[in-house]
Amino acid sequence: LQEEGVVTRVLAGYGEQLTQLAYGTIVRGSLRGPERRGADVITSWQVLDGGVSYQTSAVMRGWSGSVRASRVWRTLASDVGIPIAGFEVGDDVELPRGYFVSGTLRRALDDLASASRSTWTIVGGRLYVWPSGARRVDSAVVLGYGSGLIEPPSRVDARRWQVRSLLMPGIMPGDRYVVEADPGRGQYVAQDVTHELDSLGYGPYQTTIVGVTDG
Repeated sequence: LQEEGVVTRVLAGYGEQLTQLAYGTIVRGSLRGPERRGADVITSWQVLDGGVSYQTSAVMRGWSGSVRASRVWRTLASDVGIPIAGFEVGDDVELPRGYFVSGTLRRALDDLASASRSTWTIVGGRLYVWPSGARRVDSAVVLGYGSGLIEPPSRVDARRWQVRSLLMPGIMPGDRYVVEADPGRGQYVAQDVTHELDSLGYGPYQTTIVGVTDG
């Protein structure tokens, strides 16, 4: 696990329907173990999703005249070999004074997001981009006691609620979802998503979502 170039790929789901949750390099210094816990010997480490590109890729590109932001996003993703799984920034978003990027991939994507009023994330080694402040279009998950919810929603603050369900590997930050349970019944946009799973079946197999009220 400590050799250069080793990557981790995490798949989860039900039956043969598996979703890639993470694909990336191991965070340096995160390796712990092996240590004995009862009858088990445990080794743990952290993975930076998309980290293969983050840690090995630098980008340098320039456009001298007005250029569409969508073209820049797609060019940068292609240059470093990251597939685009979701892209919702329209061709009407222009960078009128041209555009130049140089440096690490993460810095380049952050700067481009700021310039094009967009939000980006990498999930399962795939890039998603959508307009800042908007929800992702291709999502309308319904959560109730008959559709995976395992405990009543709990309030985090004035606008945010937390829900816990059976594992939902397809949901990600920016997704819209509907809670059909009290308290907290309503529509939300996911801000933080945490998956907990145990391939041996001894631990939890669940997803925790903190979302903000939609509208």
